[in-house]
Formats: sequence, structure tokens, C-alpha cells
Amino acid sequence: MTVKVRGILSVTLGILATLLILWETDRWMTPLMISAIYPTYRWVAVVGILIVFLAVLYLCLRQRTRAATVRATGLREREQLFRTLFEQSDDANLLLDHERFFDCNAAALRMLRATDKAQVLSRQPAELSPEFQPDGRCSMEKAQEIITAAFREGSQRFEWVHCRLDGSELWVEILVTVIPWQDRHILHAVWRDITQRKDAEEALRASEARFRDLSALASDWFWEQDEQFRFTYFSSSEAAMVGMEPAGINSNQLIGKARWEMPIVNLTPEQWATHRALLEAHQPFRDFEYLVRSDLGEERWFSVNGIPLFGDAGHFIGYRGTGRDITERRRMEEALTSRIVALTRPLNEEEGIQFEDLFNLEEIQKLQDLFAQATGVASIITRVDGSPITRPSSFCRLCIQLIRNTEKGLHNCYHSDAIIGRHNPDGPIIQPCLSGGLWDAGASITVGGKHIANWLIGQVRDQTQNENRMLEYAQGIGVDQQKFIEAFREVPTMSRTQFEKVAWALFALAKQLSTLAYQNIQQARFITERQQIEQRIEHLAYFDPLTNLPNRALLAQRADLALALAARHHTKLAVFFLDLDRFKEVNDSLGHTEGDELLVQVAQRLQEAIRETDTVCRLGGDEFVLLLPEANLDGARQVADKLLTLFRQPFIVASHHLHTTLSVGIALYPHDGADFDELLKNADTALYRAKQEGRNTRVFYAREMNIASVARLVLETELHQAIQQGQLCVYYQPKLRLADGVVVGAEALVRWRHPERGLIPPNQFIPVAEASNLIVDLGDWMLDEVSRQLATWRKVGLPHPSIAVNLAARHFREPGLVPHIERLLAIYGLPPEALELELTESTLLETGAGTMDTLRMLRQLGIGLAIDDFGTGYSSLGYLKRLPITALKIDQSFVRDLEHDSDDRTLAATIVALGHSLGLKVIAEGVETEQQRRILLEQGCDLAQGYLFSRPLPAEDFVAWLVRQSVTSTATHREYAVVSH
Repeated sequence: MTVKVRGILSVTLGILATLLILWETDRWMTPLMISAIYPTYRWVAVVGILIVFLAVLYLCLRQRTRAATVRATGLREREQLFRTLFEQSDDANLLLDHERFFDCNAAALRMLRATDKAQVLSRQPAELSPEFQPDGRCSMEKAQEIITAAFREGSQRFEWVHCRLDGSELWVEILVTVIPWQDRHILHAVWRDITQRKDAEEALRASEARFRDLSALASDWFWEQDEQFRFTYFSSSEAAMVGMEPAGINSNQLIGKARWEMPIVNLTPEQWATHRALLEAHQPFRDFEYLVRSDLGEERWFSVNGIPLFGDAGHFIGYRGTGRDITERRRMEEALTSRIVALTRPLNEEEGIQFEDLFNLEEIQKLQDLFAQATGVASIITRVDGSPITRPSSFCRLCIQLIRNTEKGLHNCYHSDAIIGRHNPDGPIIQPCLSGGLWDAGASITVGGKHIANWLIGQVRDQTQNENRMLEYAQGIGVDQQKFIEAFREVPTMSRTQFEKVAWALFALAKQLSTLAYQNIQQARFITERQQIEQRIEHLAYFDPLTNLPNRALLAQRADLALALAARHHTKLAVFFLDLDRFKEVNDSLGHTEGDELLVQVAQRLQEAIRETDTVCRLGGDEFVLLLPEANLDGARQVADKLLTLFRQPFIVASHHLHTTLSVGIALYPHDGADFDELLKNADTALYRAKQEGRNTRVFYAREMNIASVARLVLETELHQAIQQGQLCVYYQPKLRLADGVVVGAEALVRWRHPERGLIPPNQFIPVAEASNLIVDLGDWMLDEVSRQLATWRKVGLPHPSIAVNLAARHFREPGLVPHIERLLAIYGLPPEALELELTESTLLETGAGTMDTLRMLRQLGIGLAIDDFGTGYSSLGYLKRLPITALKIDQSFVRDLEHDSDDRTLAATIVALGHSLGLKVIAEGVETEQQRRILLEQGCDLAQGYLFSRPLPAEDFVAWLVRQSVTSTATHREYAVVSH
């Protein structure tokens, strides 16, 4: 009975009790005479109330039953929904109590490869798992630990290895959640198969292991072979294959071939057989070297390393390895070998190599004594002249006390020793000594063909010696004959055969000493050379090879130390970024050899101008950096001014007095940067400003410069977009013939209509384009636009002026310039004379063989070539004579002051005369006054352009100007004719 039913019954009983009380009260209080009148009325009321109450009770119970029915239906529907979600989920869903599964969905059966739920249910998680997980822990213990954690801490997500019913394993990611159910708590587990992800991770680890293996071999390229030793893979890095290209080897062509199918020329069949036996034994190999010769005769040496590869089942599947180009190393070894071979030639006497320099005399003395004791004969090592180097070993009394104690006897011994010890590569020298009664033998010690010592043995006699002859020898050297004979009889006897055996042993020992001495010399010289090479390499690592100044690596080390000291002691530090002004012009005009000599002199001058604690570094080219510790603003200013003053003095290079100035950018620590890279970058920014301000000056870094640098970068980006998005346009400035005022052409000038900033002057974006490769794109756009405009004018019947287009020097080095112009002429149907190209004098300085060929092809095509701004550069008559140009343009700086400056008039007249003498037209630009026009006309100048005639005009305005000009051409012609007469 529910609470609500009990409440209704309680209310009913209360109502019945109330009615009963009212009934009894009314019965006692009602008079007897009327009580008989109303009994029927009271019963009717009571029955009515009871009927109403029962009706209400019925309705309430019915509503209650209906609500319970609705709730039961909803529960069944939700249960069906959740059951559907449970069964239809792609992830495996399983329900388990504290230990065993009691429900699962179809995805779980598919994942475990089960045919029905009975195969899964009532199992523990550990029963569907291997005994141990990959981390080494027992599956049963780990599963129980995770279940306990889920009940205690909440949901658990982890990775697990399960076993399918067929015994195979799979990786799953599991989410275990505790949920309440039927007055208890159960676990809901969601399994997601991550076997493919794990396989991918394993493959990645295998790939990384392969990369580590290859990297450990320290190679330049990688290769792989199959089980038949055919190449299946080569690394595609161009740098790695750089050594194979000169040898005519294309790595793609080697795929499917074995190494012995390469053009290897130095290996014999026996060497190939040995290498193939090693491969077939599936053994690793290292440093297998071979020589490859291309069809053109180019030879390259290679060295390869390889390791065998085996599959999961342990079967051989091929090789993986690395290779490198060792041509340079082999060449160095050959050079070293040639130096070693040179040691076998006779040593020069002035080298002063002595026996004592090669051997330890104490050890040699021990060897000599042991030889004497072992053989029973005396021994001594002497110089070539016979004078002793070592102490005599086992010398008899006859020699020591008698013969060598006299001047004549000693002289005879030295002479005999010199003869017996002479160089004989075929064996020892054996002969009687000068005394005539003893046998001596000797062998030479010769190093590198130089005879440096004798090893002598002897002082033995045989039974055939004649004592009478010995007495004569004693008398000849001034020795008492009786004492001589007594000492002679003490000398040990030895047969000639036995003595010869001892002599041959001596010869072998002397030869070994000679070889040892040679090896010592070779090793010493090799070590010396190696030390010199290492010192050279170390020097090259930190110093510039041309100027011998510190390079960037050494500068960075010193800068780090200087910055650390400056931070510790709270001092200043300055970084100078230096650049030689117009150094390229020196290189181009005099040559790179003279340019290098200038750099050497610049380095010397910089070193002489700084303190010992300062560092001057050459970064490359004509760029230098100065590091000045303990230099504040004033100190840096003084040093910069000193450098600018020093560089006013000329440099003498190849008999030329070169005036080369400096541009200096300066950054100060800590104001302009906290580390060296930042200081160097800011000093470079200041240097750029110094170049902009006209060179030969110093500029200190200011933060506003970075804003300008960013602005330049933004402008460069926007200019690139402007070329692509059609924001550029062409203005045309007419060119007139001074003699009659007839319009003969125009110069095309680029303008940039920025969508936000309006018209941007060319002097703002042209330098940005020149500093990047955009200048070429800009020139191509101009050529296209001018050609299109010329074609449009020709179609509508307008006059056909020749349009001049300015191109940068870089453009003339582009190999596609001539074909591009040819295509434009063909596409728009233009004659070649419709276009004229203007090049600056800097283009002349950069003229190489390629540029010269480009200019000749353009001229052969019929395109006019004019030198712009003539007179402001360094053109020579030789250039003008060789180049196929058609016109010179007098720079406006010479035209501006023609009326007041006689020098400018002279220069203008000279240029006109020079141009005419070479058969060239002369054009004056920047003509603004009538007086300038008259002077130029008097000097014979051919053409002119400037504000006097017209400003640069958009295409539509230029056409209108041409129409107006044609109307007034007759009157203008008459005026010009009068002036010319």
C-alpha cells in the first residue's frame, strides 16, 4: 500500500467518524417530536456523501494506475533505447560485476571472435588476457587493481592487451565506469580496438631504429638491397648523391642491379669473390672501398658499410647500409704516400740526422753488450769515420790497452773501422784488420739511403795466425813487442765459418735497426704533419683564411665572454658592423685578386686601429665586425671617427691608389640588445641606414630603424602582391627631337597605385625591388604592359612611338630575357624597333660573358639599347666600344645647372661629342627650361625629355598629348627650324 493510498483511506475514515459524531449529536439534541420526521433525510445525506467520496477515491486510484502505466511504458522504451545503443555501438561494450562479465554487445563478440555470448560471459577479464601485460605485470593482479580503483576513484581509462578466443592478441583502449543497478553497483567497460595504431607506433619505432642504425654508420647516403643483393632503395638527398654524379652514376638506374654491375674498375675477381662470400654468409661489412670511372674518365672513390636484415621468422631478407664519397680522402692519402715514399730517397746532409737523434744510446749500449756476451766477440758502434759512438763491449786487452793507446794504432783502427763498416746491402763485410792477426766484420746502419753509423765486431783469431807478423805490427805502431805477444795470445780463437755466422747475425740486426730508425723518422714526420694539419684545421675553424682575422665562430665565443663580463661589472660594450663602400666596383674593374689584396690591407688597417682587447672579424665578402668591450657611446663615437679618418688614406693595390671608404653601423650593450645576435642584427640595421645616408659615415642604432625595416619588409610583400593583383600602371614621358620638336618616342615609367596609400613614389619601392628578386618580376611586367599598350595604339591607328623600358642589371643576366622579348613581339605583332631597353652603367661593370651575349642577341633582334644616367658611374671607352649600344642618356644632374655651371656644359658637350664619335644617339633627360633646350641644341644633342615638354603621363593622357602635339607640330617645326638656323 503506497503512501498516497494510505492517506486517502485515512481521510475516508476521518470523514466517516465525523459523520458518526454528527449523527449522534443530532440524535440527542433533536426534540423527540421532530426526530421521527427527519431520519430518512439523515441517511440520504450520509449515503450521498459516502457515494461522492467513493467516486473521488475511484477517480484518484484510476489516475494513479494510469500514471503508473505511463511510467512503466517509458521505462520499457528507455530500456529498449539504451539496449539498442548498447548493442549497436561500434565499440565493444561489456558489463561485469566485481569479477565476471554478465553481458556484452555484438561488437565485443566480433572483437573477441566469439560466435555467441556464452563464450564470453561468466569469464573474468584476466581470462581473456595473456598471463602478463607488456609492462611485465601479471594480468590478473593488474585487472583487479584497476577494478578496485574504478570503484574507489571513479572511471579508469587505460590500454590493455586482450586475447581473442582463437589465441591471437589485440590492443584495446578501455574505459571502465561504475554505474548503479538494482540496488548494487556494476562496471560498464567500453573497449576500442587500437591494434592498428599500436602497429603504426611499432612501425614508427622500427623506422626510427633504422634511422638510428644508419646514422650510427656516419654515412652520406643510404641504400637497401633485397635477398638477391639487388638495390631496392637509395636516399634521394642531392647532397648525399653529390659524389656519384661526377662518376656518371644515376641512383635510379641502379635500382634492381647488384653492386658488381656498377662501373667499378679497381677490384680483382678474387676481391669480388671474397666480398660476395661475405654477403652470402649474411655478415656485416664496413669500409668496403672501390673506384668508379665514368665514361668521361672521371674517377671517384666510394666506401660502403652494410648490415644484414632478417625477417620476423629469422630468414634473410637483404642488406641495409650507408655509403660515402671518399675521393678527397684517397687523394690526401696518395699525397701523403708520395711524401712517405720521398723519405726513401737519400737524406740531405744539411738535415743533420745523427745516430744519437734516432736511438736511445743507453738502450743501444745494452743491446750491444748482450750481443757481445751471446756471440763471444767484441762489439762497438762507430760513426762513418770510425770514431766510437758507444763504449766497446768485450774488447780484449790487446786493443784497449795497447793498440788503441797509441796515436798511430788508434788511427789505423779508425781507418779499418771505416772500411769494414761501409754500406753493403748484400751482406756483412769480413776481412782481417790492419794488424794482420785478427778478424773483423762490420755492417752499416743506413736510414733513408744515408749511411749514419757502423756496427763492428771482431778481435778473434784462428790457429793459423803468424806471431812474427804481429811483432812487426807492434813495432810499427810503437808498442812493446813482448807485451803485444802476451796480449795477442789472450785473444779468443774462432773458426772462420763460425765468425761468418756471427757476422751475418750482426748484418740482420743492423738491418733491423735501420728499418726501425726509418720507421721512427716516418712516424715522427707523419705526426708532425698531422699536428700541422690539425692546427691548420683548427685555425680555419676560427680564422678567416684570407685576412687571418677571427671568423664569426670565434667572434661569437669572444662576444659571449665579453657580454658576461659586461653584465657582471655593469659596463658597456659596442658592436660595429662595417662595410666597404663600392667594393664590388673594385672587384669588377680590377679583378678578384686585387680585391682580395684590398681586403687584406683593410684587415691590417683595422687591426692597427683597435686595442688588443678588441676583436675585429671578417664575416665574409667586404663585411667586417668590431667587438669593443668597455666602450660607451663616446668611446664608440671616437673609434668610429678614427676609422673613417684612417680610410681617407688610399690603399695601394697593383700600382693603383684606391680610395675606399667605410660605412659603419653601431649597436651598444645593453641599450640596443641583451645578446650578441641581437646586437649584431641591430648594428646591421644601422649599417643599412648609413648606406642610405650616402655611405662614408657612421650611424648609431635607434629603435625606430627596426620599424623602418619592418616597413620595408611589408612594402616588399605588398609590392609582390601589387605585381600579381594589377596595382601597377605605366606612365609615359615623351622624348622629342631637339632639331624639329617631333615626338620620336617615350620612356615608360612604373607607378604604383596602392589601394590604401594611394600613389607610391618610385623612389620608395624601386630600391626595395632592387634589394630583392622582385626587380626582375617588375621588369617583366613592364615589358608585358608596354608591349600590350603599343599593340593597342597600333590597332587604333595612333602614331607608333618607340618606348624605352628601364631594366635592372640583374635582368640582363637572366637567360630567358631574349626569348621572353621575342615572344612578346610575336604575340603583339610589334616590330623590334618599337622597343628600346635602358641599362645603367652598373650593368656595364657587371658585364660578363653571359650578359655580353644577351646584349648582342638583343641588338641582333633589332632592339635599341641605351645607357641611362651616363656620366654618373665608371664607364670606360673600352666598354662603350665593345658593347652593342645605340644611345647615351645624359644624366639630369648635368642638365640641371647647364645655364649657370660651365663644368656641366663642358661635360654635356663632351658626352655629346663622345656619343656621336661612336655613332650613338645622345638623349638629355630632365630638361625643364627653354635655355637648357637651346644649350643642348647648340651642343648637338639629338633628343630630350623633361618637364619642359611634358611630365610623365598615364596612357590615356599620353594619347591625348600626342593628338594635341600633332595639331601643333607644323608651328613647332617652324619655330625649331628658325632656332636651328
